[in-house]
Amino acid sequence: MLVVGGAILVGGAVLWNWPSGFAAALTTIERVMTGVRLERVQVDGRTVPFLSGGSPSDPLALERVPVLVLHGWNATKDDMIPHFRCLLPSRRVVAPDLPGFGENPFPPDAKPLDADGYIQWIEAFRVATNLGIVDVHGHSMSGAFAAAYAAAYPNSVRKLVMESAAGLMPP
Repeated sequence: MLVVGGAILVGGAVLWNWPSGFAAALTTIERVMTGVRLERVQVDGRTVPFLSGGSPSDPLALERVPVLVLHGWNATKDDMIPHFRCLLPSRRVVAPDLPGFGENPFPPDAKPLDADGYIQWIEAFRVATNLGIVDVHGHSMSGAFAAAYAAAYPNSVRKLVMESAAGLMPP
């Protein structure tokens, strides 16, 4: 019992004095426990971090259509880890930080992207990571991006999932 109490005390002290480091440690633990890895790829001349996972125990999983998971506004690739947990047993899953979010900030001299810019960036990312045809899962803001992406690049998308899609009006 004393060890548990000591661990809680130490954890609380670290959280209080170094919240960003504590959050980074928890993120790393969550990635490892979920079985995803941080990778990087060059997109439009910039290094882009993304999470990737697949089931090495099921060789067919890596041959199936990959799932490209896109996060919502004010979120990051790591916020999509719960989706990885559901999909990894049978699929390859990839989640980038969209430009301007997480570990993919805009350069100081770059102008922010509009919706069309994000759609083009998603295609450039898909090509750079050699994903081939993908199933796209867009959450919140990226639900709208995913729909527009599927419409703009129909030969790149097999299926589309929009979760709490923002910016879309029902018919």
